[in-house]
Amino acid sequence: MKTLEELPFEDVLEGRMREDKQLTRPFEAASKYAQSGIPGRLTFHMKVLDELLEKVTAEFGLSDPPSAVTDIVSI
Repeated sequence: MKTLEELPFEDVLEGRMREDKQLTRPFEAASKYAQSGIPGRLTFHMKVLDELLEKVTAEFGLSDPPSAVTDIVSI
């Protein structure tokens, strides 16, 4: 098995899962409990995420860098 310096982590993990089928059992067990389709209360989670993003952005004074288009327009 090649090291993580030579291969991405997901490739190493997939290779190990192919070699040892016991490693896939936690994923199979978890997928039985996962809902298919759009998660319930997704809009609520997105609202909370937006509020947190605004709060962190304001707290740390973060802003998006000006795009090249606005630089050209201001000339």
